[in-house]
Amino acid sequence: MRPSLSIEVIFIVCVVSIVALTRYVFIPLRLRRTQWLALDAEIQPVDPAQPQPERVRAHLQRVADALRPEGYEVLGDYAMANFTERVAAINRVLVNRATRTSVSVVMHFVKNKAGVWEINQTVIAFRTEFADGSQLVTSNFKLINAVPPKPGVRTCTFVRFRNPQVLAEIHEAIVDRYYEGKRRDWPLDTRFGGDATAFVRSHQPETLERYVTSGYYYENRDENRLRLTLKGAFLTAWKNSSPWKGLRHQRRDREAARILKELGMDYQGRKRREEAKEGGP
Repeated sequence: MRPSLSIEVIFIVCVVSIVALTRYVFIPLRLRRTQWLALDAEIQPVDPAQPQPERVRAHLQRVADALRPEGYEVLGDYAMANFTERVAAINRVLVNRATRTSVSVVMHFVKNKAGVWEINQTVIAFRTEFADGSQLVTSNFKLINAVPPKPGVRTCTFVRFRNPQVLAEIHEAIVDRYYEGKRRDWPLDTRFGGDATAFVRSHQPETLERYVTSGYYYENRDENRLRLTLKGAFLTAWKNSSPWKGLRHQRRDREAARILKELGMDYQGRKRREEAKEGGP
């Protein structure tokens, strides 16, 4: 019995060791070799007359129509290509000049093995910037970035919300509650003189700079790309592996529930909407 037990124990230890090495050592090293971000990614305005695939056109139009009664207007559509391998995106930017808030309606595409572009995910993100340099971003982005956020930028994520109007109301409610008294900035005019393309492009270099200053990436000038550092590769892989990935998702959802509770909303944002209707004329 003892020799048999010893063999079983050794086998289990070997299997666990192989799994651990694969997940926590080999995958990070492979990620460091294959993952890159382009320094010269193209963000180009899309000609409004250019036809778009029906699913893309319908989604962008649906969001724009939903937000129009809230005071939002379309600033333009922008295509991003070559940011990383086999990934592209289109971003419809809307603005509410009265509340000094911008919205990015992003559709991410991934090229499959057959060379066909497929919709990977859709994201709606509201952004308000303040005169002191702080920012608030409210979105339904499902993925959690492994790179730490920029100081002064608060991101509130509500992955269950797909209704643009509800997200808009949540965003404004957060501004009212947590940023009361702060003066809103409007970089589209104050920094870019109304140049919509420059305004949209400005976020990309800011993001890349954050990736480098965080220590997760470094600049490879020969390739004109950002590459993962050892620190970045291991932390990115670990944060997106079990059990850490699940724990991060749980913390994100708990934070969303806490904010909704403080705002007096239920998990669908209905309470505030119903109270607003009851208090109306």
